[in-house]
Amino acid sequence: MVTSTMGDAKLSSRRVLTQYLNKVFGSPIWRNLYPSDKTARFYGLYQASDYLIKYQILSELSLGIFDTEYEFKNPESAASGGRLYFDFGDPSITEEELLRQMDTSLVSIACAFDAFYAMDNRRVAP
Repeated sequence: MVTSTMGDAKLSSRRVLTQYLNKVFGSPIWRNLYPSDKTARFYGLYQASDYLIKYQILSELSLGIFDTEYEFKNPESAASGGRLYFDFGDPSITEEELLRQMDTSLVSIACAFDAFYAMDNRRVAP
């Protein structure tokens, strides 16, 4: 992954993650198709995409943008370069609470992979 500074943009990771969660929670399409159980749906999508996201990151063709001025909230997060503290057992958590559970300097990511290197299709099948 490529590490980049935020430069003059000065966007906090909190703001960018809020925008991402807003797409999941506030999208006009999703809001009408799935008006309830948004947190459970977010958790399901997050868990279902785990293999594909990791595969793309490990391909070394993906790019990440990190806020080099981000201050971690927890020492465990700093030691590992960032951490998510999602409680998958609690589907009542709000969008703001989900955001507070993200302790990472990652601001944005562009995932890619080369299809020449086959992935394990059994892990991306429904």
